[in-house]
Amino acid sequence: MRYKLWKKVIVFTIIISFIGASVVPIIIGENLSNYNLEIVNEKRSLTNDFSYFDIFRGITYVNITPASKTVEKGETFTIGVYISPGEPMIGIELDISFNATLLQANSVSEGDLFDGYTSLFDGGDIDNENGEITGVYGLVVGDNVSDPGYFCNISFTAQDIAGISNIEFYGVIVTDQNADPIPSEDLEVNDGSVTIEENSPSSISNPNPENGETDVSVDLTQLSVTINDPEGDTFDWSIETSPDIGTSSGSDENNGTKTCGVDDLEFNTTYTWYVNATDSGSGDTTTKVYEFTTEINNPPYEPSDPDPYNGETDVSIDTDLSWTGGDPDGDTVYYNVYLEAGDPTPDILVSENQTETTYTPEESLEYETQYFWQIIAWDEYGASTPGDVWDFTTSQFNNTPPCEPSDPDPYNGETDVSIDTDLSWTGGDPDGDTVYYNVYLEAGDPTPDILVSENQTETAYTPEESLKYETQYFWQIIAWDEYGASTPGDVWDFATKSPILEPDLSCSGNLQWVDVPPGDDRTGSFTIKNIGDPESLLDWEIVDYPDWGSSWNFTPKSGLDLTPEDGQVTVEVKVTAPNDKNTQFTGSIKIQNLEIPSDSCTIHVSLTTPKNKSSYYFRSIIYYLIERFPSAFPILKLMIKL
Repeated sequence: MRYKLWKKVIVFTIIISFIGASVVPIIIGENLSNYNLEIVNEKRSLTNDFSYFDIFRGITYVNITPASKTVEKGETFTIGVYISPGEPMIGIELDISFNATLLQANSVSEGDLFDGYTSLFDGGDIDNENGEITGVYGLVVGDNVSDPGYFCNISFTAQDIAGISNIEFYGVIVTDQNADPIPSEDLEVNDGSVTIEENSPSSISNPNPENGETDVSVDLTQLSVTINDPEGDTFDWSIETSPDIGTSSGSDENNGTKTCGVDDLEFNTTYTWYVNATDSGSGDTTTKVYEFTTEINNPPYEPSDPDPYNGETDVSIDTDLSWTGGDPDGDTVYYNVYLEAGDPTPDILVSENQTETTYTPEESLEYETQYFWQIIAWDEYGASTPGDVWDFTTSQFNNTPPCEPSDPDPYNGETDVSIDTDLSWTGGDPDGDTVYYNVYLEAGDPTPDILVSENQTETAYTPEESLKYETQYFWQIIAWDEYGASTPGDVWDFATKSPILEPDLSCSGNLQWVDVPPGDDRTGSFTIKNIGDPESLLDWEIVDYPDWGSSWNFTPKSGLDLTPEDGQVTVEVKVTAPNDKNTQFTGSIKIQNLEIPSDSCTIHVSLTTPKNKSSYYFRSIIYYLIERFPSAFPILKLMIKL
């Protein structure tokens, strides 16, 4: 066994020397890849002569690297065999022992020591029962190695047992360049060791709330802890509570803060919570148990300082009830108000869950009545504190009747009042009671008894219809309060104004003159009427007329106090024709109602002058005939457009 390496070295040396490296595969007759052999066709030059190596001989080191290593249970790891040649070498053979109870060898692989050389490597035989690796060898063909490097790497897996396993060499042979074993005095072999440590379980710390903490708020929403694994292993965790206010868990998680949501905590209660963490590395479970106690809820303060004070008399029937409350914990406080007449144990709930410390009865209380009342205070968590039962007595009934109606509008004796007037007055009640008013209105009766409005609360009245013109009206207001007391006002009177008679202007007529020689005068007329209200008076005036013509004369030009009964007024018109020949002039006369400027009417006017005098004289004869015999010559009148 020990000489198989040297036999192979001699055989390979002879082959390379006499035949050449290129025929090695043929002669060996086997696939050298099974030996991790790499053939290098290029010969490496050796040192000039052997005397050089004799002079440069040193210590060759064979080391387990690293010399010591710490691993966890179940961990797979690698250690190396590191060679540091003290002189050129061509091969090495070694065996290794280890503690099979603590370690299991997986494989032996070639290192980098012979990289770049034609070499042969064999990982040997692994015996995990006895803890041995035997027959590991390697050699370089046709060259030698002087640089250090890893001869081989060995893969191990730690067993599930803690301890220390030595990694020891035995049977180490290193061959120099002459194929001779390096003497033991020039060879130093250093063994190693592997420590398999216990896998620490996960740790649980920093509980919040802290263990044993008291006065914890019932509004707490979350528990939290810190879970750490020393080796950085993942872990499963859970949080449970008792009494049950929440649970939480996680799987295959890493170091950090873990939380559990909680709710519905009760006051003054001790809660226990359990934290479990199972380490994936060791499989061990760590458990921590914590406790905390919630705060104590103090009930609200007892209601006090009543107003009306206890036993008070002559209290207004419209009194408010007020008190002092609050809560020592600052909680929101709700109040139930009980109020009852004549019952020392009031059980009529008049207001529920109000937050104000004042209560206003919905209706006025009764006069001369003893009332009992009580306040019960509740906080937002249901704790309650009842107040004492208090009592008070309302005042005697002493109703003052309403104020006497005054300040009438229209004022007493007023005249020329509109027929659409409103009636108003000043009222009220000295006790502040609601006042109702009856309105009496009658024409010509100093003791009016016609009720036109009853039980109204407003201090104004609008008649349903317009009043009569030139009529004296009498009116009176009687005021009543809600307790039936009344106060009559004085009888007032006013007179409505006379009716307003409006005129309405109307005019009719048409002024048209043809073939009027320039400078000649012409006359005409139109009528004006008042078609307005009977007996209405119309004042009128002609305010505009055409600006052509030498002069215009109107008789009359204006009028006053024209009534419909007067009939129409005829206005005579005289105009001098303009000096322009063969021209047609048009325009209008505007008549206006002087009291109502928007009321106006117009009379249309036209005048034409002839081309020459012969035409004028001819037409003058025609006009004379028509005027002399108005019923004759109808066709002629049509022809000349009269």
